[in-house]
Amino acid sequence: MRRLALLILILLLVSPSAMAEKQILTLEEAVQMALKQNPSLQAARLTFSMAREAEREAWTRYFPTVKFNYNYTRWNEEQHVRLQPVEIPPLAPGMAPITIKPGNVITSRQNVYQYTFSFQQPIFTGWAITAAHRMALLSARQAELEAQETRLEVAYNVKKAYFGILTAKRMEKVAQLAVKQLGHHLYVAKNFFEQGIIPRNDLLKSQVALAQARQDLVRAKNSVAVAKATLNAILHREVTAPLEVKEMDLLPHPTFSLKEAIQRALKQRPIVEAARKGVEKGKEGIRLARSGYFPHVFLEGVYRKHGNHPNCTGDDLTDAEDWRLTAGLEWTLFEMGRTRHQVEKARLGELKALAQLKEVEDRVAVEVQEAYLEMEAARQNIDTARTAVEQAKENFRVTEERYKEQIDTSTEVLDAQTLLTQAQTYYYRAIYRYNLAVARLLRLMGEEP
Repeated sequence: MRRLALLILILLLVSPSAMAEKQILTLEEAVQMALKQNPSLQAARLTFSMAREAEREAWTRYFPTVKFNYNYTRWNEEQHVRLQPVEIPPLAPGMAPITIKPGNVITSRQNVYQYTFSFQQPIFTGWAITAAHRMALLSARQAELEAQETRLEVAYNVKKAYFGILTAKRMEKVAQLAVKQLGHHLYVAKNFFEQGIIPRNDLLKSQVALAQARQDLVRAKNSVAVAKATLNAILHREVTAPLEVKEMDLLPHPTFSLKEAIQRALKQRPIVEAARKGVEKGKEGIRLARSGYFPHVFLEGVYRKHGNHPNCTGDDLTDAEDWRLTAGLEWTLFEMGRTRHQVEKARLGELKALAQLKEVEDRVAVEVQEAYLEMEAARQNIDTARTAVEQAKENFRVTEERYKEQIDTSTEVLDAQTLLTQAQTYYYRAIYRYNLAVARLLRLMGEEP
């Protein structure tokens, strides 16, 4: 009977839910999940696809346009041409003159059916088609680079939220430790008060400190929930969905210098390259505007078939089919300086793009320098904060022992505990800021996640 009860207990404990391992999300997994599901990145990819289709549409303008047309016309009656009498002089001596009597000549039947095949092929457009296609190519490349920039931002936001969860969980542990330490201190203070060793005021201070520590613990737990909700939102999940992340150490410290970081950022950052493409678009815009100075040459062909029946087999008046081939030239000679103004507008657009490129390069350089210096400062603060934690732990231990011997007061114990909590808080925040600064630096440099 005991064996049966033990077996049932084991089966209850090892249920499918208990057997299933709790999935812990790593930083790399979180980044990859966001890159697949994040709505802003999906929108950026769709924008790139739209720009690519626009480029393909511009490419089609190199080729002929072929059209088919079928129409039916019904006149109120057959169309005629009235002929006046004409007298033709004798063609030879002794011959009588020829007189053509007046009458009507049919020129069109009452029902007319017609279909045509036509094409038009541009031969020369003053490089307008080439410039427009080149601009579309550059726009597509810009959209692709903007999608890459969005990808970098999404990955960075994941890392920021991920580090935020780790930091919030560590702050929760600090708050739990503070509650535990202050609870133990209150237990000692109660014993001293009951023995008449300390006044009631000291006991009240310990009670108030413990109550505040418990409130801090509640806030710390809420911070963990908010941090998890933030990461869930970035991953496009329900904000209340269960989420656990894996603990991680400090990110590797980059080995490059600040100068090298700025150079790499200006070389490979997508937003900088997109600004350069904007300058190239400005040049092509000038080329497109100047196409108005040149003649446009085209080739056009038309094949036509008509008749007074739907099958267009003729009408006994004219040939049932005909075709023509036309080489044409169109040149706008005067339009009150319109083309000149268009060229000047395009030239100003190029200057604007150059100014925007310089602005982007300056902003990127400043952002990289700021992130680099923040990383270095956080790295130094970690060592300082780690030493401070050890000192604060020792200070609290000594103060607590001295309190038990009634050398120090309750106030000094509470102050020591506050210093320990602050030291631990600064230490974990230094770790968070270092990891975040490294992630931000790599993001600003255009490093792929």
